[in-house]
Amino acid sequence: MISKIEITVDGLNLEDLLRALIKQKVTLYAVRRIDRFTAVITVAYSNRGKVLDLLREKCYNVHNIKFIGAAATAERLKRHIALFVVLVLLVPLLIASGTVCWRIEVRGADRQQVLDALYEYGVGIGRSLVSLSYDKLENYLTNAMNASFVTAVRKGSTLLIEVVERSEADEPIDLDSPADIVAQSDGVVSRIVLIQGTALVQKGDTVSKGQILIKGERIYNDGTVQPVRAVGQVFATVVCSQEIAFNGYLSKYVRTGESFAVTEVVIGSYDSHGEVPFETYETVSTSLTLYPFAVTLVHTVYYRTVLEVQKVSLSQCLDDLKRQALDGAVDKCTFAPYTVTYNVSDNKVTAVLTGEIEIGEVILR
Repeated sequence: MISKIEITVDGLNLEDLLRALIKQKVTLYAVRRIDRFTAVITVAYSNRGKVLDLLREKCYNVHNIKFIGAAATAERLKRHIALFVVLVLLVPLLIASGTVCWRIEVRGADRQQVLDALYEYGVGIGRSLVSLSYDKLENYLTNAMNASFVTAVRKGSTLLIEVVERSEADEPIDLDSPADIVAQSDGVVSRIVLIQGTALVQKGDTVSKGQILIKGERIYNDGTVQPVRAVGQVFATVVCSQEIAFNGYLSKYVRTGESFAVTEVVIGSYDSHGEVPFETYETVSTSLTLYPFAVTLVHTVYYRTVLEVQKVSLSQCLDDLKRQALDGAVDKCTFAPYTVTYNVSDNKVTAVLTGEIEIGEVILR
């Protein structure tokens, strides 16, 4: 039986599309018109990529793809390849599960740095754990990562590496060296913690970058001045905002009702991920890890989406506009905000994040 696919497509000038397919030497096994703008075309499975590329190039919409004959069997196998792979690998995995490393979990340090250090030591995915000395591995990683200490534990076929970084002592403060605390950014002073020195600003003052906030001097009752190192903290209120324009229309992706499901196998760095037949989509995934084999089955449903533009009032999409404005403001924000306010007008929504940062830095004279 010949492998075929049925493609439901809509768009203008379907006759031009058929002529273009014939020009590219694509055999049309059947063409069925549904209405003026929609048709179902049947082509060889081997021409699938060529046809879909042409449809995308000419901006036709693909609503459904149906596989016929051996192609249907092949696609079902692709979608459920996890079952096949698990069946094929189950026996050797049962034998090797306790002796081979199939997964490495890293805590407390950069994963890639730890993996590089393990590779230099001869440990990695697919390597045997039979003769591995965990005490020697821990000592090696402690030196290689310049860490306080490292623990290495095997759980089934998973190697768990936990790194505790070396703590560094703070540099001693020389209180005899005269220094001022200077603003490192603009802001409005929200509070001052003064330990030593003379404060030149107070709560509510607007300050500029480079301005002296706490002068490194001690003033005695008789008016004499002694240079000292300013010690304290100055905090300022800062804001970050993002506005989103409103033009009376709302664009968003909505589900069409079409879906595509596939189960993938993840073993170490191997992933059986295949092609998704939709250009835009939403996904819902669930996963199951088979211990002690470190084989993860990921079942994903792809829901096809299309972009829809709707005429709406501001009140209808206010929550969505606020969310967009807040997301944009958070992306730009370099501090931890403690309040969020929204300014709403007829043509835009603005999210304003307010926070507090320490703006003072010690500058030696």
